[in-house]
Amino acid sequence: MRGVDLVQAYDRVLEQQILGRGSCRACQDEALRSEVEGLLATSDPRELHGLGLEPLRLMEEVLEARPGSGLRGLARTFEVLEQAALNLYLGPWREEYRVIKMYSGTFTHCVAPVLSAPQTEEVFGLLGYRPGPAQTRLLRLQPSGGPVAPRELLRLACAFFLARCECRLLLAALGKRGGARRELGVVRERRRGQRLQVAVDNAERLLSVPQDAEGQLDLYREDSTAPPGGQRRSNGPVAAPRSRLGPVVSPPLEADRGRPHDLCGCLSAPPLGLQRCLDCGVLHDVTCVRLTDCRLQRHQVEPASGVPETGPETGEERPRDAVPEDTAALQPISYHCEAASANPHLLCLTCRAVHGSACVEGRLCRSAHRTRRLGTCSCGKSCCGTPRVLCLYCGDEFCRDCWYKNPLTCVCGRSFHLSTDLSSSV
Repeated sequence: MRGVDLVQAYDRVLEQQILGRGSCRACQDEALRSEVEGLLATSDPRELHGLGLEPLRLMEEVLEARPGSGLRGLARTFEVLEQAALNLYLGPWREEYRVIKMYSGTFTHCVAPVLSAPQTEEVFGLLGYRPGPAQTRLLRLQPSGGPVAPRELLRLACAFFLARCECRLLLAALGKRGGARRELGVVRERRRGQRLQVAVDNAERLLSVPQDAEGQLDLYREDSTAPPGGQRRSNGPVAAPRSRLGPVVSPPLEADRGRPHDLCGCLSAPPLGLQRCLDCGVLHDVTCVRLTDCRLQRHQVEPASGVPETGPETGEERPRDAVPEDTAALQPISYHCEAASANPHLLCLTCRAVHGSACVEGRLCRSAHRTRRLGTCSCGKSCCGTPRVLCLYCGDEFCRDCWYKNPLTCVCGRSFHLSTDLSSSV
């Protein structure tokens, strides 16, 4: 089955799903998914994934930068992207599909912990979305270039569906032998065009090679250097006979444990508490949904108190309660809704958004994110009146008396810029 055949099959299943069940959700047809996974397992994956998306490249980049995201996180992200493409394909006239709120519950739970800002801009850009001003935290359809053609949207929806199937297939193949290193290894092998079993075997063999004195050698890249006193190791798949390499033995789970500097994307905001999954070798906030996945898979999880926190991408140490400077600069706090502008009630430090008292998304954030209830100054006095003095970078709120003591600059170093409802910092 070629790519065009896959799109046609996907379209037929989608039509049956709409006519039979009235569902416009991402494809849940088990028969099609089983057929696609069978094709992916026995074919060169590069031939099937040629639908305008490079999922294996994206998967490798994510697993390298954010190993805590894992293939499960990527599968959820691809499902959200598939749904976004279908929304535009089936309802291009609907105004609510013209804007994607990057502070919504779906985005903050399923996309933000997995994709970096450039990756988010890239994949949503395929659908015609472009980022708005940083403070709005919105993606908008741009009318200037014209809407994406319906057949292109259908093709992209199918591509995201295939990417989701790829993630599920690799998870099933790895089984209990999973973990960040194995997931990355098998994705790299798949990107080289290896069929499923060959990719799993090659990744397992390479992981069983002992480390040299300098640490683990990256055997997949062309710039690998030879260990002291040894020969340069091959960058390609291990093709030596089994008799030379000896039997392939799965390394113990401890080989994947104790890697405290692999951080989940949930740690982009100050955590409520740290937990380490020993099987994945990844640190999580206690509220992270991916930590729940680890527990459901019976991974060994333990508190990680005293472990230095590092930014998810820079690797630089930061204090537990500090907001990373780069995050604050790129993601200023914004209003979630009009009610938040009139009566700010809750500040979500994870989404970096202000919610009103009746906001449903705010309730979701309060149950799963790091939040702060507004209305009280650090001195203990009530914050009331208009304008409310809230720094849109560090999130500190000031009563009138404390603000009068230093009306120009917040304690974080940013200067206040008062609006009629809420102050911001520049």
